[in-house]
Amino acid sequence: MSGRNNNKRSSDDRIPSSKRSRQMEEADVLRAELAAVKAELAAAKRNEADARQSRIQAMASVTELERSLSILNEDHKIVAHGYKLANDTLKRERAAFAKQKEKYEAELAELKKKLAEKSEVEVLSDVTAVQKMIEDERQQTMNYRNQMLEMSKVLQEDKQSSGIVMPWKVCEICAFEYSAEQSRTPRVLQCGHTVCEGCAGRLAKGTELKCPFDRQITTIKSVEDLPKNFVVLTM
Repeated sequence: MSGRNNNKRSSDDRIPSSKRSRQMEEADVLRAELAAVKAELAAAKRNEADARQSRIQAMASVTELERSLSILNEDHKIVAHGYKLANDTLKRERAAFAKQKEKYEAELAELKKKLAEKSEVEVLSDVTAVQKMIEDERQQTMNYRNQMLEMSKVLQEDKQSSGIVMPWKVCEICAFEYSAEQSRTPRVLQCGHTVCEGCAGRLAKGTELKCPFDRQITTIKSVEDLPKNFVVLTM
């Protein structure tokens, strides 16, 4: 063993010092390059981890957006369904009121005719019958009104829970919500469409008001003479 070490030392002694210096420099360079490669590898791993985390976050954001979109779609369906129900209800109410008015007018004409023909006793008998009929109609109207108020309460609760203003509560021209304020009062045109009083005033040309939806003409003296849509105000 002692002989081999002596041989190694004697071999190293035979390497010129300049060559040993270059070898050491090359070793230092290799070690530096190795350290740089290790640092780059560590940085690459960190970048890969960051990228993986970013992808996870992006996928979570996409999932959340898809969920929000699904909720919005469901809300839109609910609002559309509510609008259809309200619109159908308003149509039925308008038809019922028109029919009831026609019925009252016919009964009034018939009563006037009978009053002109019958004796006082017969008239009193007819008046009693008419009073009963009026009371029955009044009770029926009250029942109908209570049903409307109940429906209005349900719709109001839906609005408060969803934070969404129902479409029939908004003027389709200016998009402002109907209210008791004069310019926002809902006015019904002869064709059946409803607009706010402010828009009705802007649409009116003299004694004519052309509906912007079906172009039908409503003859007026003043927009304030147009009937109020109390159903929209109370729902």
